[in-house]
Amino acid sequence: MLTAEEIADLAAEEAAALPQTCRLIEPVPVSDGAGGFTVTTSERTLPCRVEPLAASDLAVNERLSRGASYAAILPAGTAVGEEAVLSVGGRRLVVTGRLDPLPYPVATVLLLRDEA
Repeated sequence: MLTAEEIADLAAEEAAALPQTCRLIEPVPVSDGAGGFTVTTSERTLPCRVEPLAASDLAVNERLSRGASYAAILPAGTAVGEEAVLSVGGRRLVVTGRLDPLPYPVATVLLLRDEA
């Protein structure tokens, strides 16, 4: 069993190995003061690694995450909403699912598809 300190060290090593930068774009509801709301966006710049899924991953992935064709690795504990979009290298990718590495949370793994 790993200690909390060892898990934190592994998460730091994983974060240091993220070579790309991405923008995480999420809708945010804001009260309009009259009982309703408007939607604005929140953007964060994060280190990441985005890769196409392997053919063997795609067969399993199709059943799990609504047609994702990419995986993104973000720093451990990154909060990501259900309607998030990841922008990386001029490409906009829609988040279709999240895989939490178990038993140790050393990274946040997202499943993505090209924005339609």
